[in-house]
Amino acid sequence: MIKFLDGAMGTMIASRTKMPKFPETLNTAMPELVREIHREYVEAGSEYILAATFTSNGLRAAKAGYDLRENIAAAIKNARDARAPKVGLDVTTMGDFIEPYGDLTESEVRRLYREIASCAQGADYVALETMTELRETIIAAEELKSTGLPLFVTMTFTRDGKTFTGASPADAVRELGELADAIGLNCSFGPEEALSVLREFREATELPLIAKPNAGMPDNEGKYSLSPDAFAEAAAALAEAGAEYIGGCCGTSPEYIRALRKRLS
Repeated sequence: MIKFLDGAMGTMIASRTKMPKFPETLNTAMPELVREIHREYVEAGSEYILAATFTSNGLRAAKAGYDLRENIAAAIKNARDARAPKVGLDVTTMGDFIEPYGDLTESEVRRLYREIASCAQGADYVALETMTELRETIIAAEELKSTGLPLFVTMTFTRDGKTFTGASPADAVRELGELADAIGLNCSFGPEEALSVLREFREATELPLIAKPNAGMPDNEGKYSLSPDAFAEAAAALAEAGAEYIGGCCGTSPEYIRALRKRLS
């Protein structure tokens, strides 16, 4: 049975207000807006709602001057107040590579993810998403498993079927298969292009698969190419290929989730 995830938060926020430099601060600055978007996804049929914590981490908290624990607690509360059936702690990359390719040390990255894991109270699961570098993803998954919550891991892929740093779906499964409770892809591109990547995941693992593609690709004005119905029709092939958790990423909205439910239920 297909389990329905939510869609984009960032592009939804941008369509309704000026996006701040640190979007996660909206959890306390404009909680009613965050709750409204969550509520619309719930009403559209999303069963799994990600708290607005995608960019919340210790590095950004230090720059923006907010308390990480308070920020994440507010985000989880906003999703709960929207009556989300299941609330996920949303986590992503720290935004820089680990030495020698970047400025972060492995111990610092581990500490930062451990800090996020310590803030997971009230969440039902953890979603580690939009990851590109396998080494960081492994460290993050190891630390986030300490929450004791189900861990969903999704990486983002290029058109050649590999992450930006060259990892294939099989590589991801080999390194993360014993850490993840479900695995797959998010963002990257539209559902048609995601199909070949998802099939590679299916060949490599029996874990539940996740697919959260974009609403196609954006044009020069930032408008995405697929309508809700076209997105849902293309996403049906992802379900046929084995995706058990399906939602949307950039450019999607509650209307896309509503169309998905209509097409796949």
